[in-house]
Amino acid sequence: MQAPDQPESSRESHNVSMDETVAEAGGCAQVHLPTGRTCALQHGHDGTCQFVAPDRVADALTRLQPDPEQ
Repeated sequence: MQAPDQPESSRESHNVSMDETVAEAGGCAQVHLPTGRTCALQHGHDGTCQFVAPDRVADALTRLQPDPEQ
């Protein structure tokens, strides 16, 4: 049982249908269990997930990081 005062992001990182690394970077991190693909959109995005292959997760993490020049 999760403590009610624990942040949602922390709770999600222990869910097998979530990619912990992507969740910690601020991504949706929902994993499509039959394929192993991970949603590459921001956490809390509108609409349906956009899943990427496991070998593309690093690229997705790069896109989630804020642009330091902005």
